[in-house]
Amino acid sequence: MKRFRSVLLVTCLAVAIALVPVRESTAGPCMYEGHDVWCEIWSPEAIFGFSTAGTAVVGAIGAMTTAMVGWIEIRILPVWPSGFGKINAEFMKQTASVRVMKEGNLTVDTQLHMQEASAVALENAVPPAHLSTTVTNGLMLGEQAPIVAAKKASGDLAFMSDYYSDKNVGAGAVIKRHEPYCANADVALGRCSAAATDTMQNADITVNTVLNPGEGQYETLADEERDAARAFVKNVINPVPVYRPAGATSAQSQAYEAALLADQAALSLAAHSFNSAIANRTRRHQQ
Repeated sequence: MKRFRSVLLVTCLAVAIALVPVRESTAGPCMYEGHDVWCEIWSPEAIFGFSTAGTAVVGAIGAMTTAMVGWIEIRILPVWPSGFGKINAEFMKQTASVRVMKEGNLTVDTQLHMQEASAVALENAVPPAHLSTTVTNGLMLGEQAPIVAAKKASGDLAFMSDYYSDKNVGAGAVIKRHEPYCANADVALGRCSAAATDTMQNADITVNTVLNPGEGQYETLADEERDAARAFVKNVINPVPVYRPAGATSAQSQAYEAALLADQAALSLAAHSFNSAIANRTRRHQQ
């Protein structure tokens, strides 16, 4: 850049010096031809000055051009490819990011579309219910409702009647109730003389009997499963009937009676829940 300024300064000085003789020169000689006269406007000194100044200007312009070309070759050309390469690399990086995002959106949209199409296909594949089937199911449900209600009431009544006993039964009632559902371990301990079938062992002490009829294969309880479910409810709610002797009229006896009544009220809620589950899993004409 300093070289460029120096060349420009030299050029200006050359032009100024070249113009000096012009101011001091006079007009050129005249030529006569008959009555006509032609005179040179500029003297030879002026013409020489103009020529010298033009040559200096041309040389200055050439030097300036050479300096600019050299400056471009030294300062710009070496860094131009590198800078352009960095810009191009950054552009490609941003373009790749946009392409990845668009491809991801396309993949998600395609997957959602396929899921929607699959769901619609599954829904359309379900055959509509025939009118006869719908009417039959409605009639069966209408008949089933009062039967289930009657079974619930029967179970709740059995709980109320079995809650008390007029004699001291003791813990032996639980062992006696377990005999039809003895496991091999019970036989080894001498509690039972024979074990029950594999599916009925310990059926009176597991909630799976109530919730999973036929080990989850059926919707309703078999007769032996229903009996085991009722035994399970007794073992959970009131395993041993409460002994309540007659004729107890003392204040202490009345306080005991009040506590028994409160316990019976609280336990009836649990008994009703289990009885409802059993009633809904019992066959329609099964007691």
